[in-house]
Amino acid sequence: MAHFSVAAAFGKQTSQDYGFLVDQLDIYKNQLASDGKLTPGDYQLLIKEAQKAAGYSGLTPAQRSNIDVKISDYKSEIGKMQTQDYSDLSYLDRQIQDTESEILNSSFVDENGNEKPTVSSPAEFVNKQAAKITAKMSALSEKIDEYDSQGMDSSAMRNELVNSTKEWQDLTDALGEVENYKEGNPTGNYEIGAVFNKRGEIVDFKIARAGSLTGYTDTNALYGGLVIKAKGYGKDGVMIGNSSFKPVDNIVTGPNGPMKSTTLINESKILGNKAYSKAVSGYVPIDPETLRPQGAIPQGAFVDAGNNTYIQNVGNGKYKKFANYGEEDLINKFGITGGDIARMPQSFIKSITPNIVETDDKLTPPSITLPMSPVNTQTQVSPTSTPTSTPALEGGTSRTPSPVVRSPQTSQSIAGRAWDAAKGFLGNLFGK
Repeated sequence: MAHFSVAAAFGKQTSQDYGFLVDQLDIYKNQLASDGKLTPGDYQLLIKEAQKAAGYSGLTPAQRSNIDVKISDYKSEIGKMQTQDYSDLSYLDRQIQDTESEILNSSFVDENGNEKPTVSSPAEFVNKQAAKITAKMSALSEKIDEYDSQGMDSSAMRNELVNSTKEWQDLTDALGEVENYKEGNPTGNYEIGAVFNKRGEIVDFKIARAGSLTGYTDTNALYGGLVIKAKGYGKDGVMIGNSSFKPVDNIVTGPNGPMKSTTLINESKILGNKAYSKAVSGYVPIDPETLRPQGAIPQGAFVDAGNNTYIQNVGNGKYKKFANYGEEDLINKFGITGGDIARMPQSFIKSITPNIVETDDKLTPPSITLPMSPVNTQTQVSPTSTPTSTPALEGGTSRTPSPVVRSPQTSQSIAGRAWDAAKGFLGNLFGK
């Protein structure tokens, strides 16, 4: 292995030596990767030698900045390796979230050959949700095998697989309850968490164990026997499909038992007037045929693009991106509700991306410090012109033990293959 040391002085240190320093770093990196692997320990060695090169007195500020970029790249690679399993999980989660939007906006063919929105059939909706988790489990299993074969830590993947298995079991049980529900009180074990816009359209829709959802308000609406908990409504209540649900001053306990005082009640069941309203506790089944997903982003509304990024329709076919914002940030900044933030498929987000004309980044971009002295624009000597002595690599062949990763692989490519394999399975389940 070549030996690198910026301490080995040139006859006269000048900016002309910059090319040789950079070449030696690249050669060293290639030698470290000669076994097909680069470890975090390898990158630590590269950082050490690059820092020495950056301290070479003959460099111009611009040349020193270029070496600083290399150091930053090396550090970034260490971070990627140490968090690769979590990055892969994030990638899979984004794919799952996109599939959730696709399910919400999908359709199915009923027994009479009619095409209908998936949300118009509780059983069909729950079934597709279960299929989505099945596909995720398949992708996770494949990734665990890949991690194990490369000697990488797959513990995070295994934990996620356990959680996904539990979620799949919950959805399977919920499907049984929906299929067996006739009428009357809710099934009791599972519930729907839904976000609605002001037109009663569904922005987001999920199934969970009863009592596990937070940030939602109870309603007396039933969807296939599951209680709907709402989010994204104003002080006047929420529209669910074509039905209005509002807060009341007093809920009297009825045959169905007590309800929380904050429960939103179907307007047809409310008695009294604006000064004082009351209702008798009881549930109202929602006609699934009246439910519909949000089909467009009205002017002023937002779409969740993922990774703390939101896109707002500013009118005239133009959009504005808000980067590094949380949902609460937008609600506080614009006085909107969660129902003004849509979850749409990535295909829709990609279609509007070319029309984004402005970006608002909540995080202050890093400042750039310009050099105090003028940049040396002296033309560098051709690589064929060799100085009196050339730098050599220092540190011998010592390698820091670390988890290894094959250099041609990336977290996105690995996750992509796993997801592609799962997509076919998902397509079969969806009948596509």
